[in-house]
Amino acid sequence: MDNVATIKLLSGEELIATVVQGSNPLHMKLINPVLVHKQNTPFGPMLSVSHWLMFTKDNEIEIERKNIVALKYGLEDNTLQHYKNFSKKRGPVISLAEQEKLENLLRKTEERMLESELELETEIELQGEANTTIH
Repeated sequence: MDNVATIKLLSGEELIATVVQGSNPLHMKLINPVLVHKQNTPFGPMLSVSHWLMFTKDNEIEIERKNIVALKYGLEDNTLQHYKNFSKKRGPVISLAEQEKLENLLRKTEERMLESELELETEIELQGEANTTIH
């Protein structure tokens, strides 16, 4: 049985992690915890995850149970598979400069898409106003 669960902390953070008993009954050990992010995009809400413990070697931590608001096992298959794939990869951390470049690229792509939509709408409007009289 997988011990993978979604955990909501008092801080408001939502994590997905493998959960095992801590060193005492008041603690839980989280293995490979990832932080869930929700972003609203022009395409609708988008979920992404990042490593919660980016700078540790073992990627495990014990937390006090009193800091947990909710804990739920039985994740949907798709979420569980994505978590397993992501937690296996623990590559280098993206620097703030790289993150800024990615955000700029996303913003420019979004702007280009909006421009294309406006051009298409204008073209459709002009086609409707064109003189289509045949002589």
